[in-house]
Amino acid sequence: RSSASGMAAGSGGGAGAAGEQGREKRAEDQEDGKRGDAAAVSAGGTGATTAVTPEAANGGDGEESLPNKQYMIFIRHAESRWNRAQADYQLINMMWENDHGLSEDGRRQAEELRRRLRAAARLVEESDEREAESNAISQNGSLDSKEEDEGNVQMEYVWLRRLLKPDGVFSSPFTRAVTTACLGLRDILTEDRPIVLLKEAREQKNIGGADSTGIATGKEAIWQRVNDEVTALYEDGEAEQRKALEELAGVRLDASQCEDEW
Repeated sequence: RSSASGMAAGSGGGAGAAGEQGREKRAEDQEDGKRGDAAAVSAGGTGATTAVTPEAANGGDGEESLPNKQYMIFIRHAESRWNRAQADYQLINMMWENDHGLSEDGRRQAEELRRRLRAAARLVEESDEREAESNAISQNGSLDSKEEDEGNVQMEYVWLRRLLKPDGVFSSPFTRAVTTACLGLRDILTEDRPIVLLKEAREQKNIGGADSTGIATGKEAIWQRVNDEVTALYEDGEAEQRKALEELAGVRLDASQCEDEW
């Protein structure tokens, strides 16, 4: 399978269960993440990643414990130059480089992901406003909004909230996955929510697979590679390139698990 980006949501309990279709979809996405590169986001009901002590991890009475539920949301990386060359049967372009970055279409796909997440954020904000208004009316005795909406719970908004406010963002160290996360998840990334690179999330190395052969190790080298990729992706427009690089500069990267060969 190809690389993927993803989100993991950890909740301290009380989270509603998704429908059968949602569970099947999450199972499929999780299986994809096992087979290919993945970037992941962890989003919880508390909005913060739970620290786990050794005692708690082993079922003991540590000061903090594992959350009752955790949710993973996977997002596949945008089209890479390998994907493009493979689709066009361009063997030379497939083998020309290792750790292929995004294609032009891949850049547009990452930008579209960001636009969709922004649209989702507006939907959630409007939903929250309607809920607050309904609660206010209910308190005045005009409408029992809880009973009114009890059979019409919109699970979509539950998942969107988990997606938009994750506990953590994780990515494969491959350039295509990191670049997708930097461009597509930019509005989710904050000073306290860096992209954590996991070598275990990378696509398994295939014999002769140029796209599954890494190049850069360590934060500086990986970051420089992503910076060079973004510079090249926006080279046709000076203003767009400047804006993209300025936004990229605000992204934090945790490559502590990729300091050595991965």
